[in-house]
Amino acid sequence: MPSSVVPRGVSVDLGEEELEMTFQIALVGSDGLVVGSDRKMVYRTQERNGAPYSQPSASDKFTQSADASIVCFFAGGSQAKSIADLIVTECKPDQHLAAWHNDLRKTAEMLPPDTYGAEIIVIRAQRGDIALIKKTGQNVSVSPVDGARCTGVIVKCRFFVEEFWEKTHVERLRQLALIALQNAAFERSESVGFGFNLMLLKDGNARWEEYSENDGRVLAICDQFRQQVRQSIFGFAEESGKARIP
Repeated sequence: MPSSVVPRGVSVDLGEEELEMTFQIALVGSDGLVVGSDRKMVYRTQERNGAPYSQPSASDKFTQSADASIVCFFAGGSQAKSIADLIVTECKPDQHLAAWHNDLRKTAEMLPPDTYGAEIIVIRAQRGDIALIKKTGQNVSVSPVDGARCTGVIVKCRFFVEEFWEKTHVERLRQLALIALQNAAFERSESVGFGFNLMLLKDGNARWEEYSENDGRVLAICDQFRQQVRQSIFGFAEESGKARIP
């Protein structure tokens, strides 16, 4: 693959900018992976008077190769999606780990310097591994994810992931992912929301789940978590239905 030419058919949006309206989470389990993202996308364009104009919409923040062997979740400016598109169309997942990471790094370097910053979670479905690409300016780093990682906006509920993650079954980690995603939307509603996409990967097979904004199933999980925390600390549970961790 050329090191300085963007392949034909891959768009690079350097004008209209996608704001960092994103919270994403990657969890490695004992029998697979869980990766999730919110769906709030905000596009900003410059008016003639110089003021930015923002347009929010719901959109998937992931892309995948035609055979679904590579899945990329992207956070950051508009270049994050462009990098993800390049990876799923140009990179070959059947490489040993060092060569795979080197391929990812070179692909991210193909695009112009990114002043806004980009984070891309890359999953190889058949191998069941995750790599995290971070690009700031022209500096690119690629690192494996062997535990838990959050990308996008900085929110207090990242603590849940750091404190409660353990290498357990995917179905259990699914609960942790939904709690973190929903509380990120509670905390930063201007940046995170419009529902969630969740990918559960086991034995090379992906199961996708989509949740609407304020989905009752997710709120119930958060409410149960809150009640159990209050019960363990104070010896009683408050009125249910708030589904929010202060």
